[in-house]
Amino acid sequence: MEAWETVEKQLMDVKKHSWTSLLQLYGVLRSCFYITESVPFSLVRAEVLKNFKTLSKNDFQKLTQILEEIWLLIQQDSERIAARLYPVSVLRPHWSTSHWYHLLQIWFHGYQKGFVKKSRFKNKAFEATSREILRDIPEHYKQQYRYAGNSFLDPDSINIYELQMELIFLGSFDPMRRLILAPMKKHFRFSEGEGLRFLEVGCGSGMMTSFVKKAFPKAKITLLDASPIYLKEAQKNLMDYTRIDFMQGDALDLPFRDGTFDAVYSGFLFHEMTIDVRKKVLSESYRVLKQKGWLGVVDFIQHDDCRELNWVLEQPWFLRQSPYVKEYTKNSLSGLLKYIGFNPLGLERGFVGKVVFCERD
Repeated sequence: MEAWETVEKQLMDVKKHSWTSLLQLYGVLRSCFYITESVPFSLVRAEVLKNFKTLSKNDFQKLTQILEEIWLLIQQDSERIAARLYPVSVLRPHWSTSHWYHLLQIWFHGYQKGFVKKSRFKNKAFEATSREILRDIPEHYKQQYRYAGNSFLDPDSINIYELQMELIFLGSFDPMRRLILAPMKKHFRFSEGEGLRFLEVGCGSGMMTSFVKKAFPKAKITLLDASPIYLKEAQKNLMDYTRIDFMQGDALDLPFRDGTFDAVYSGFLFHEMTIDVRKKVLSESYRVLKQKGWLGVVDFIQHDDCRELNWVLEQPWFLRQSPYVKEYTKNSLSGLLKYIGFNPLGLERGFVGKVVFCERD
């Protein structure tokens, strides 16, 4: 408790620190970079669909609200880094030399998506490729994936997913992921993770764990994903880290004994699932947690998490994130966690992302 009071004092003082200002400047410039890159995609898609329109006063107010929310998220992230809740290394860019190629892919997919919507065209050859990849994969994982074709298992989607999400959310996707770090550090008394075992369910490309590992360098972390292709990408992205294991498996039937892990976490996973699948995955997470083990779920906000942003949850660009996202926004994660048997500890929001955290009884 004394340690947390010390950190709270640091957080109060840190706003005046020049280091915080530099971190905030970096966050703003990073966001501006992605905003600039997202403009051609929007223009190309609007041209194909012929749906250009003049922005109204209400549109400008909503845009201003979005930018203000992103600024608040950047402020919070910067202050926590300056207060040393987690290291500045979490800001290290994960751009690759193929960044511009992937950006062109996204712009092209924007054109193609508009063409698909306009003409009902379907790429049957691509669907055949996905069907081959989807063989022996859990049924609940087989779903459409925006821009990248038919599925999260498509090899092409790996190359553009991270960049795509930053473009859609204007450079706020990584800061939203990092919402998990402060409550996680507090729960484990600001340790470096020595003697702790963590599990990430649905690890994707491994970016979430790259942040957690920097905050808990001595923890042993297991990453699980149903996709062998994404798991391979995660291995590549995390090759410089130690004490990390990778396992292909189904979140509905976790291949671990009861009470194995001190913490289980996920990032932007549950809006991709039906509510029945969500219940089963959370029940499995409960099972593999130790008594008093910690669960952290980062995902999109839901209705009335922030009433001023409820309008965002009805926007077409938001609803395209998943076939199940509309249903997700109407069924409280916090309520579902209580139903499973978790003891709720809190919820923190940043822009359209949130972290819900709780512990097993």
